[in-house]
Parts: sequence; C-alpha cells; structure tokens
Amino acid sequence: MTRIALLALALAGCASTQTPEPRIVTQTVNVPVRAPCPDPGDVPTLPRRVAEEHPTMPADPNEQARILGAKVIELFGYAVRADALLRGCAGP
Repeated sequence: MTRIALLALALAGCASTQTPEPRIVTQTVNVPVRAPCPDPGDVPTLPRRVAEEHPTMPADPNEQARILGAKVIELFGYAVRADALLRGCAGP
C-alpha cells in the first residue's frame, strides 16, 4: 500500500496544471550584405600626371604654382567622386 502511495505522490509531482505561455521576442540582427560592384562607366578616370601634361615645367615659379594648383584641384575633384562611389558600395 505504501508503494502505491509513493508512486501516486511521485506521479503527482510530475503533473503540471499550467502550461507555459509562449513568449515572442523581437530582435534585430545586423547581417553584412555584399554591395554590388560599381558599373565601370561610373568609375572616374584617373587624372593625368603633371609630368605627362607638362613634360618641361616653365621656369617661372608663378606659372609652376598655377599648374600645380590646378592639378591639386583636379585631384581633389577626382578624390571626391571616387569617395562617393566607394561609400555607395560600402552600404549603410
């Protein structure tokens, strides 16, 4: 008789009257996404070097400064266009 009582107590401990409620949790997972390569037509052309445009530099320092200043502005414009293209490929 004690065996039956112990068995009933053991089985009663395993029985549960409440079922756990499902819990919905929303999570944000950042997944790296490969950006497509830029169209070759969108890639800015590399500016020519100063030595290619002016094989012999003028002796006048003012003229040299004008030529080099124009080249700096041209290279800066190239860098801005290339940077915009690369940032577009990198994504957010």
